[in-house]
Amino acid sequence: MTTFRKERMGEAIRKVVCDKVARLSLVPRGMITINRVDVTPDYGVARIFYSVFGTDMPEEETQALMKVHRSEFRHEISQKLNLRRTPRVEFCFDKNTEYAFKIDSLLKQN
Repeated sequence: MTTFRKERMGEAIRKVVCDKVARLSLVPRGMITINRVDVTPDYGVARIFYSVFGTDMPEEETQALMKVHRSEFRHEISQKLNLRRTPRVEFCFDKNTEYAFKIDSLLKQN
């Protein structure tokens, strides 16, 4: 069950992370999109779901790249948002977008 406060916090974290991703430009000739942020009920963990467009970089490599910069993202969240406790950041590759493109291409074939 999601509450309004969790949704609002997730959206605020998403905006901060989007700005940081844009400034870092982690993927050469590509783009990282932050799709959504899920926050646990105790606000201790923020799971950030992202997808990558315009590059042939494997999922594992992108995941490792995001993991390397995890502390920078958490620091940015703590600087921009006035939270009593900054949540731990976990990055998850969002396969929904990839799946949607696959379904779309299958529908266009028929």
